[in-house]
Amino acid sequence: PANAADPTALLNLRHQGGSFSRVGIDVDVSYLLANGLTLSGNYSWVNRDSIGSAGGSDMAVLSAPKNKGALAVSYRPPTRWWGVWAQGLAVETYPVKSGVFEGTIPGYAVLNLGATVTLPMRREISLALTATNLFNNMHQEYVGAPVIGRLIVARAQAEF
Repeated sequence: PANAADPTALLNLRHQGGSFSRVGIDVDVSYLLANGLTLSGNYSWVNRDSIGSAGGSDMAVLSAPKNKGALAVSYRPPTRWWGVWAQGLAVETYPVKSGVFEGTIPGYAVLNLGATVTLPMRREISLALTATNLFNNMHQEYVGAPVIGRLIVARAQAEF
């Protein structure tokens, strides 16, 4: 269009059509190992991360990895005034094609840790500290998104 800042912006089209099959599975399991100690994990798998178009000249991609998973352990003792958790997360390399964003996201793995404390004298107030990507593994989770590293967040919460 003549009055658009980018005259090709409205002409960015993807080929649609054809048929394809995709198979996948998601599994999420939690197991109480002992009083307050929980082990959990999840895994996602799809048989394809890309599909050829009906015409064969364009590739449609899922923009998600074929394999990804996480394993976590958490402990919150019966006293229930504090708790800790750790989670390892791994994502396989995958292609991305979404509008103007196109590329490949390299696989990555991160370790996340957290702790929560409920104040014994004021049970309605809790404090939490979370460290995401503890080892500062610089990675990108989507094309067009910034590269991210460690993030440490402190939170105070009051219940009414």
